[in-house]
Amino acid sequence: MNKAALPLVKIYIVLLLALLSFSNIAKAQTPTNCLEIGSILVDACGSPEGENEMVRFQVGPTAIATSNLTITWPSNPYRGISPVNATTTNIVNALNATILSCGHLVQPVGGLLPAGKTVLLITSTNVSLSANSFANLADTLYVIFQIAGNTAGHFANYSTPSGIRTLTMGTITPACSDVVSYDKVLLINQTGGHGGSSAVNDGATVEYTWAGAASYVNNGCQAPFISNTSNAGANTSMCSSGTLVLNGTATGNYTGVIWQSNAGMFSNPTALSTNYTPAAGASGTITLSLGVIGHCNDTVFSTINVTITPAPTAAITPSGSTTFCQGNSITLTASGGSTYSWNTGASGSSISVNTSGTYTVTATGSCGTQTATQAVTVNPLPTATITPVSAATFCSGDSVMLTASGAGTYSWSTGATSTSITVHTAGTYTLTSTNSCGTQTATQAVTVNPLPNAVITPSGSTTFCTGGSVTLTASGGTSYTWSTGATSAAITISTAGTYTVTTTNSCGSQTATQTITTTTSPVANINSAATSFCAGSNLVLHASGSGSYSWTGGSTNDSLVVTSGGIYIVTSTTTCGTASDTVTITQNPLPNAVITPSGSTTFCTGGSVTLTASGGTSYAWSTGATSAAITVSTAGTYTVTATNSCGSAQATQTINTTTGPVANINSAAT
Repeated sequence: MNKAALPLVKIYIVLLLALLSFSNIAKAQTPTNCLEIGSILVDACGSPEGENEMVRFQVGPTAIATSNLTITWPSNPYRGISPVNATTTNIVNALNATILSCGHLVQPVGGLLPAGKTVLLITSTNVSLSANSFANLADTLYVIFQIAGNTAGHFANYSTPSGIRTLTMGTITPACSDVVSYDKVLLINQTGGHGGSSAVNDGATVEYTWAGAASYVNNGCQAPFISNTSNAGANTSMCSSGTLVLNGTATGNYTGVIWQSNAGMFSNPTALSTNYTPAAGASGTITLSLGVIGHCNDTVFSTINVTITPAPTAAITPSGSTTFCQGNSITLTASGGSTYSWNTGASGSSISVNTSGTYTVTATGSCGTQTATQAVTVNPLPTATITPVSAATFCSGDSVMLTASGAGTYSWSTGATSTSITVHTAGTYTLTSTNSCGTQTATQAVTVNPLPNAVITPSGSTTFCTGGSVTLTASGGTSYTWSTGATSAAITISTAGTYTVTTTNSCGSQTATQTITTTTSPVANINSAATSFCAGSNLVLHASGSGSYSWTGGSTNDSLVVTSGGIYIVTSTTTCGTASDTVTITQNPLPNAVITPSGSTTFCTGGSVTLTASGGTSYAWSTGATSAAITVSTAGTYTVTATNSCGSAQATQTINTTTGPVANINSAAT
């Protein structure tokens, strides 16, 4: 319950009691030793880190002069405590300006740390003002500074393997010290684990009891002061007629404590240890609050839930209606005790039942026993039956009446709600019978046999070539009779004609017919007046036979004019295939008379040359020769006539001869 909700008078009384008891609390927290180390900020935020490390300790029963302090750091030498000066004063003023709570930092007057006070030692006057927060400080702390120069740091941060680091602090006169140690491998990072990046390890702190027991925490970038905390204890339970012993705990520099509850009372509400008595008739969960009152008049609360158990009040709670249909079940759950015993022999808090009857449970708790009963009623399920008035298998065009029986109202899959329906088509008909317990269904299959429907299905074309065949398959009945006498469903036909089948089933018979047509194979012939012709003329080829024609070259006429020699094919095509005929046509060339001399056609008297004719099949020379070649030795013009089946042509060749040289000697005298 919030403190603001208390009556004003009660608040004043509580605060007064807390203030009166504070002097005793503070006195009890003063160590008997010269000083006790409370915590070390090992891995400080800021850079260089060594200038931001901090140690919190508490002065014993005698004030300590800062010059009388002696410190043995785990690493690097002790540099001495700085006297209060402008540098330290500026630091303290700047840090106090950042505090948002009611806390305050003060420096020792005359270098003297008063008895019983909490002191924060910062390991360098070069400390960062923003690296480690003082915003939530709610106490007055004395603060002292080590002389500047601690840049490398005194404490080892997290690393592996394990390694013990020891801090010794005390006074020179009288000789006194407090020694604490920590294991660097046990330092905790900001996620609650170990290791990781430098940033995530910042804030690693070790807290110590006055006996020197270490605990490892990480409060992030915060100076190592102790905030006020409250712990009312663990949730518990008690009987409504009993008394609960409470032992709360608190930390910090607080002024007092206060217990609160909205039901019941405390033997001493301002003591950490007290007794709680519930209000008369209290039951269920009661919340108790422990408030720790700080110097800022702010209170930190923690709560404990106390379950108040009255004398057992046995009850049975059904999971649903206690009247239900056969086949279902219900869970009966007992309450009001810690153990249960049912008349079924079960011993748990819940049982599942599916039969009618009265169920009894005995609930036992720390305050006695009690019984409760619960009646359960189980109703039967509906039934459904379909009865055909006549056979449920009949011929197309007939019908059957289906009649429903059983408990409840009826609904058919056809949509009808009557007791009987008449159906004409095949299918499965469903009846749904409904009563207060639900529904049940029944089904009836109805088979409608079709009238025979004779159908002949050919396996291919019913017009085919002589020598082919087709299979005729009958359907639409259960037995078949063909006009051929066959009784199989399928017959194979290879001759033309009309074929009939009679199809029969339990509902009658019907006939169907199929006509078959056959055709002959194609014939192809090429007719021509000749198979050769002369160049410059043509020849006509004629096709005969059946079907359509296709000539070499792509023509589809029944005749083809050819102007060159070659092989000519005509193909005749019908539905029964193709046939072809081939003819070879020769084109004879026109004669082309040519005379070819074997050498020069001008030569000396007494020489000769051979003239060879070509371009025909026979030759006639102007000399009377008929051979292809003649040899001539006299000058003149020679003519040859070249002849073949297509005509004749002439060629001429001129021959020239020359006389030999003549030599004469003429002289005037001899």
